[in-house]
Amino acid sequence: MAKYHFENLCMADSAMQKVVGTARSLAATNYTILITGESGTGKELLASSIHNASARANCPFVAANFAAIPENLIESELFGYEEGAFTGAKRGGSMGKFQLAQGGTLLLDEIGDMPMPMQAKLLRVLQEGEIEKLGRQKNIPVDVRIIAATNQPLEEMIRSGRFREDLYYRLNVFPITLPPLRERRGDVALLARYFLRKFALGQGKDVPDFTPPALARMEAYEWPGNVRELENVVERMVNIVPDGQAAGESCLPSVILEREFRSPPQQEEPEQEEMILSSGLLLTREAESIEEALRRTGGNMRAAAALLGVSRGGLYLKTKRLGIDAGRWRK
Repeated sequence: MAKYHFENLCMADSAMQKVVGTARSLAATNYTILITGESGTGKELLASSIHNASARANCPFVAANFAAIPENLIESELFGYEEGAFTGAKRGGSMGKFQLAQGGTLLLDEIGDMPMPMQAKLLRVLQEGEIEKLGRQKNIPVDVRIIAATNQPLEEMIRSGRFREDLYYRLNVFPITLPPLRERRGDVALLARYFLRKFALGQGKDVPDFTPPALARMEAYEWPGNVRELENVVERMVNIVPDGQAAGESCLPSVILEREFRSPPQQEEPEQEEMILSSGLLLTREAESIEEALRRTGGNMRAAAALLGVSRGGLYLKTKRLGIDAGRWRK
């Protein structure tokens, strides 16, 4: 079920507004869309909004997350199976995601985690518009709009032989890239206050706002886990703060409080050199966060990603962009 609409999206950042404007215009079409962006940037939320603004809004919105489906179950999850198709098959068989999404939208989430053999089968379905259920001889026509999403570098995966080039071009009809929260600095306070109202209302608490020092720290933080991390932090703050008080620095997690922080100077139009320096400081802080996580986990990328609240694919992208070698912490 598609829970989100474009009206639910909070943003003031011009780049994000442009992305949403593009998504709105594509909602009226039936084109395949590929949404890319780091973990926690809101790819499923955007896909849901596109579906709800489309002519398919009254039909199902179904998501298949390939990072969460065991490899040996992907085919039956996508295409379904007939009774007796394999040992343990459910009586009466089962419909797959494609059939469940008939007439509506199918979100192929974390498409970069799909194994190569399944990529070939998915490509055939997208080309033919038919699925082959396990244990069934006759193919079944399907009418679904495809939206794919990933936080992985698919073009690099093509070069290394881990993703099919023909499938990539089939999915990448209209690409949309969601910017990370660190590039949406003006949206941090807006989103934080939205989540504050949401969680305070849910818990029946009166939390009027954040204190200025707490909000300043939140705006200076690099948010490696993006909007999802910000939402989790605000939920924690609402749980901790006494009823009737503003959420202060003491409610912030240590990962934010431990970062070196100086209140930014009050200046209406910062000079270009200062803007470049600020950008460099943000990158330095992000690198420090990643290096600390890798040090604490002995260079284990999966564990470090969990510690930072990002996906392993997202962490791989960040380490490559920042020139960080995880191997130096491995024993």
